[in-house]
Amino acid sequence: TPSFSPAPGTYDSEHIPMVTISCSTPGATIHYTTDGTEPTVDSPVYTEPLTLTGTTTIKAMAEADNMVNSAVATATYTIDQVYTINVNADIANGTVVVNPTTGTEGTVITLTPIPDEGYTFGGWNVTDGSGEVIPVGEDNTFELPAGDVNIDAVFVPDTFSVSFVLNGAEFAEGYTPVSSYWYGQPDVMLPTSDDMVY
Repeated sequence: TPSFSPAPGTYDSEHIPMVTISCSTPGATIHYTTDGTEPTVDSPVYTEPLTLTGTTTIKAMAEADNMVNSAVATATYTIDQVYTINVNADIANGTVVVNPTTGTEGTVITLTPIPDEGYTFGGWNVTDGSGEVIPVGEDNTFELPAGDVNIDAVFVPDTFSVSFVLNGAEFAEGYTPVSSYWYGQPDVMLPTSDDMVY
């Protein structure tokens, strides 16, 4: 009965094996199929390692003069497509570390934002090849879909100053406007009349 090398199993698309078929019977001729049908003496003759292009089931049998044909051996090689995580090279005021940088569907990807001095991380924009947004968890991880992914991040200043002029009024001593940033846009609480010195 023919045997296969390497062993059948799951491989990623960056490491697709070339499959060798052998038989221990001297002088035997190996016939094989890759379309799921049973091999016969009319099937292609194996002469060199088979190059796979995707998930493939190989079936093989051997024949030799004055001998009964062998049993059919079957081997399935599952090829998982590897996808790439692309980080926007134009991200400003910080960098992003991706781990791992490639993976198969369902791989958990971890993102680490590294702000420049004086900046803080503001949020993610993670999309697939069609522009669909991929949700990122609070732990900065997501599951890789069936396709390449694009990573963008926002880094915003730690602090900023705002000056107010309102009918010549001055802020009362110690008054601090309440403010926050989201994607670089500040929300500012304006002072009320009680906060002003006339």
